[in-house]
Amino acid sequence: MNDKLEAKITEAFPSMFKNMYGSPQETCMAFGIECGDGWFDLIYKLCEAIQQELQNNGNPPFTVDQVKEKFGSLRFYYSGYNNEAISSFIKIAEDISAVTCEQCGKPGKPTTKGWIKIRCSECQ
Repeated sequence: MNDKLEAKITEAFPSMFKNMYGSPQETCMAFGIECGDGWFDLIYKLCEAIQQELQNNGNPPFTVDQVKEKFGSLRFYYSGYNNEAISSFIKIAEDISAVTCEQCGKPGKPTTKGWIKIRCSECQ
């Protein structure tokens, strides 16, 4: 993800992304958000839902450990507070990513050659 979009996420959710660009020996967030810009809105909305859930439960500790693409869909790893709602939000976001172009955010399908990536017809 480009630096400007990553900055928007870390500014909006500083406590969740406190390890962004930390030491690679200590965090997988050292390399930032490792997916295309097309998933920005999806990740931002996911973080909004998680933040609301955390606020409803007294703001327990919650840290994003890694955000990346793997096998054509979003992977969102975290530590700290966990409940059914947060797990559900993440599962929904991961499912949506599997049909959303990682480059532009339009509806997409898995590529058929090489690495599995989700692409719309225009980005293919």
